[in-house]
Amino acid sequence: MATGKGSISLNYLNLTCDLCDSNDIIETIQGYVCRECGVELTIQKLQYDRPYTEDVVQYASGLGKTQIGNKKERLTSPDSSSLKRLSWHNSKMVNEESVLLRAQREISRIFEVLDLPRKVKSLVVDRFSKVRAHLKPRSHLRNPEKLSAIIIYMVLKVENIVVLKDELAENSSLTGKEFNRFFMQVRQYFPEYSGRDRIVSVSQKLLAITNHFGLEMPFYFLAKKVMHRLWDAVKNTTDNIVAGLCASITTLCSYKGVINVSSICKLLGIEMSAVQFQVETRIFKAFKIEGFTSLVRSSDLLKKFMKQIGLIEGGDSEVNEAPQEEPVSDVIQVQLGNAQQTFNSVDDHYIFEFIDEFGTAVYAYLEVHNP
Repeated sequence: MATGKGSISLNYLNLTCDLCDSNDIIETIQGYVCRECGVELTIQKLQYDRPYTEDVVQYASGLGKTQIGNKKERLTSPDSSSLKRLSWHNSKMVNEESVLLRAQREISRIFEVLDLPRKVKSLVVDRFSKVRAHLKPRSHLRNPEKLSAIIIYMVLKVENIVVLKDELAENSSLTGKEFNRFFMQVRQYFPEYSGRDRIVSVSQKLLAITNHFGLEMPFYFLAKKVMHRLWDAVKNTTDNIVAGLCASITTLCSYKGVINVSSICKLLGIEMSAVQFQVETRIFKAFKIEGFTSLVRSSDLLKKFMKQIGLIEGGDSEVNEAPQEEPVSDVIQVQLGNAQQTFNSVDDHYIFEFIDEFGTAVYAYLEVHNP
């Protein structure tokens, strides 16, 4: 075996082959090789790479793809702040995958806590990615946890699924003010939100109120009749206020003492003064009914008016004008639809809508108990 002559001399490049004593040694990729006999010398080929800087060691083990030196060496480097900033930017380059995972976890958690229908979860995740791509960098709304709550609310609204804003805000990282502010920013990315069927949305809220307080279906039907009769007058406000107005009128006229208006407003997350303003302006002032003092104290006048326009049984002549006899018309149109399964899977429930020649809708509810 060929070796270097004795110990390494000062003239390191004067190598000699021990087998043939030849000095014809060449340097190859593998090492030093004798050209006479083809034997590779056992002396190792050393390589020196100049560092990027004089005070940083390049041979530290366990380096990442973009790291220079070990952690201690990077901290002592005069460019440590720059390296830290570059590492931070490098970690953000593949951040979208982790953001999507965080959003999926938050969406699943909210759906589990609020017991929301699983069929729309995929829609929420898809809209999350599309909306976030349009948001400006460094915006607070790009936070996946906060944006997830807003996207859930908007998608459920578009799908006409009942969800309370305050309940959603309480179970997310959003405050009430942040929710309102972010809602206005995200709304532009949901053009179908403004074109949705609001009557269906309000009806769902009325049904949720009925179920929450354990009321029977006549409460729901009466509140829905009030909504249809007053829709043109009250539609220029939020769905929650319209639902609260119709439910409050129904309560004051037919369910006084069973539930109170304040509990309805609390459930919907609206102020009682908002409902009172709607009753005063849309009913008492619009129909020139005098004597309004407050929502509760004027409930008798409100009840008389509802009787006069035929929303509740009975008649009264004390509101504004003397009642005029209206002809009793025959039913000219009957609309039959598929009833949603509201209560249980045993009994059958049917809803019939009768419309007379004056456009007044009357609802009939049929419940069939199966043995």
